[in-house]
Amino acid sequence: MSKEITIIENQDWFKALIEDCKALLVEGISNYRLTLIRVYHLLGRRILEENDNFKREKIYGKRICNTVAQSLGKSERTIYLAIQFAETFPDLEKWIDTTKEQKNL
Repeated sequence: MSKEITIIENQDWFKALIEDCKALLVEGISNYRLTLIRVYHLLGRRILEENDNFKREKIYGKRICNTVAQSLGKSERTIYLAIQFAETFPDLEKWIDTTKEQKNL
């Protein structure tokens, strides 16, 4: 590392810059994760809304996941987990409120 860089790194303004950037990254990543959580919850809920239609067509359980996954270009596991997530936590916002402080959604 060059001497100029070492000098800059030791200055208070640079340390403050780095701390601010780290905080921005943590907040941005947290918001990104929260958005993904909401999207997958909505995905699971939407699929569950059509549950009766799947039953009518005698497509249920694993075949629902497989059929939807193929049509969306997603993995069967992703679809299965989205459905399970929506079933397990029907009130997503309440769940988010109880876990949001952790910043590790």
